[in-house]
Amino acid sequence: LGMTGAVLLIGMMQAVGERAGLYRHDVGLAIMSLASIVALTFVILWSGAALDRLETDRARTDTALRDSEQRYRDIVEHATDIIYRADAHGRFTFMNPVACRMLKHSETELRNLRYLDLNHPDYRYAAERFYGRQFVRLIPSTYFEAPVVAGDGTEFWIGQHVELVVEDKAAVGFQAVARDIHGAKAHGD
Repeated sequence: LGMTGAVLLIGMMQAVGERAGLYRHDVGLAIMSLASIVALTFVILWSGAALDRLETDRARTDTALRDSEQRYRDIVEHATDIIYRADAHGRFTFMNPVACRMLKHSETELRNLRYLDLNHPDYRYAAERFYGRQFVRLIPSTYFEAPVVAGDGTEFWIGQHVELVVEDKAAVGFQAVARDIHGAKAHGD
């Protein structure tokens, strides 16, 4: 019915009561005022209860989101594979702890590098062409194998699945999961 409807109904009841001679005009105004206060109080209480429900729902949603983010963080931080994100220029923007450990670079060092900087020099051009094509052609997902050089100079092969990060139909970066495959390469797999 709403507040406006309630006030109109009360006003009609006042006019009908006065015409029927049930009470004087000043008594009718008092009844209308009292009824309006009761209706307004009801609306305020109902709105408060609705706001309480909304706040409870928001709190539940916030808790579920925090729990989901923690589960995601646990997966990424405890994965045995390298997980990273890079911007459109190939500069690292995120990496999990395994990336730092396997590549023997600190997080700060990796954030100052591009993914091509880690590729073995003999494979750098091939990797640049491969991922450049993915970027320009907006290819959603690719797989590529190449040797990388860790911070301490050791070399090993990785195979990585790379997804293109697209926003508003434009490529803005990459996200990848890479695995050490040098054991498989050594065995000819």
